[in-house]
Amino acid sequence: MFDSPDPVVISEIVDVEIANVLYKANRDGRIDAQGLGERLDAYRNHSADDGPIGVAPLSRDILDRACRIVLDTDVNTLDAIHIASAQLLNEATDEDVVFLSLDKKQAVAAEQAGLRVFAIPKETV
Repeated sequence: MFDSPDPVVISEIVDVEIANVLYKANRDGRIDAQGLGERLDAYRNHSADDGPIGVAPLSRDILDRACRIVLDTDVNTLDAIHIASAQLLNEATDEDVVFLSLDKKQAVAAEQAGLRVFAIPKETV
């Protein structure tokens, strides 16, 4: 799944988003309680300190940047936090940070924030 040599980094808020998606899938009958637990455990293993997914912790700087993003663009709160997290990472590393998005508004806002964006069309997911 994570065969690329490039690191994958997500915002800490994904913890809540994953729980929400799994809850809805369980509520709608797409997965059972066991499936919910297994998927949540897999996510936690992948995002653990020694897992293949890095987790960018929330910080005051990220929240301040997210506030500016929501004032300057047409994105929601969580999208702004994701963009701000990527922006901070982009400034903190010499690596080439690419922002992945399924959402056109989020992708446009990320580009406006100075990020290189790879937008994934929703029909391919």
